[in-house]
Amino acid sequence: MSSLGIIKKIKTLSAKKQLLAGVFIFVVMLSFLLFTDYGLLTRLDLELKKIDVAEEIKLERQKTKELKELKETLKSNPIEIERIAREKYGYVRQGEEVYFIDTLASK
Repeated sequence: MSSLGIIKKIKTLSAKKQLLAGVFIFVVMLSFLLFTDYGLLTRLDLELKKIDVAEEIKLERQKTKELKELKETLKSNPIEIERIAREKYGYVRQGEEVYFIDTLASK
């Protein structure tokens, strides 16, 4: 074999090794970008959680607003207090008769 043939083989082996090393480095970098604690998948998961928490905050603020309105209504409206006492707690006025309907027996 001539020296030129050996040099060509060495160059092709070197090029293959460089290509293989490049692919390996690319795979390692891609794995790092995707799967580590600082990767894209973690980032996407955190963004989705952030959206969920923002929605929960929005709902809780709305609920707080409704409760504050109810509080103000109850401070100034005795009829509303009576309505809630009757609906939620079953209170009745003196002299009223309460009738219970058994819905299970009628089925």
